Amino acid sequence: MQVKCNTDAILVKGRYVKLARDVSQTPWNLNEDDDGDEEGGAVKVLAPGAHKSLQNVQDLIGGEIKTEIFQAEEVLLHGSGREDVDVRMLGHGRPFILEFINPKKSLSCHQRLDEMRALANKSDKVKALKMGIATKQDFEELKASCATKQKSYVSLVWVKDPVTQEILDEKLNSLKNLTVMQHTPVRVLHRRSQLERVKKVYALQAKLLNGHFFELHVLASAGTYIKEFVHGDLGRTVPNVGQILGTESDILQLDVTNVFEDML
Repeated sequence: MQVKCNTDAILVKGRYVKLARDVSQTPWNLNEDDDGDEEGGAVKVLAPGAHKSLQNVQDLIGGEIKTEIFQAEEVLLHGSGREDVDVRMLGHGRPFILEFINPKKSLSCHQRLDEMRALANKSDKVKALKMGIATKQDFEELKASCATKQKSYVSLVWVKDPVTQEILDEKLNSLKNLTVMQHTPVRVLHRRSQLERVKKVYALQAKLLNGHFFELHVLASAGTYIKEFVHGDLGRTVPNVGQILGTESDILQLDVTNVFEDML
């Protein structure tokens, strides 16, 4: 008879800043066309024989801590939502908890925080801030925050018909507390059920760059599909920026600038 003993998982909390546009939050299959979405979701599990694409926040922050500090079997990253692989996470960062499964070394973890911080910040693509040992209550609060916290974004927007700053001020910058109806985006329909979500865009700030391009700052409720709010997703997001301006619009670049979260 064999007896296998497991130890409780160790939880490490913090905030991560993602400075590159080729880093996913968690490992995913290179052969998949899915790049995640801002609403969040479960950690991707790779099929047998599948290979990872690019780099990911989970490994860059937690990989060496898993082996060097805890000698754990596995590390899982849980975030307060998630961003697309081509979207940077800036500002004060996104709250996260690293879950180290079945660690062989768990004593004195509070005394090794400086070592953890050093290992977590080796990459120039991802930085870990405010790291500390988390509790189960922290974990529950993080999961609850995914659906409740406001987030701010900045995007580069193209419009087919030229606009002026006066038009942007009148049609976009004057809007407050806009209710947006979003059907599940076409790009994620293959893995998400068809639903209609009610979201809030609390404020917009558009700054003209030239007639066809402007910078758009958005403050929105958690889970808002910002890319679809800009281009409309074939009419699946209403209202959208193109519809409001009366022209075709598209998003060329997107960053999350802040996740407003009290816990971390």
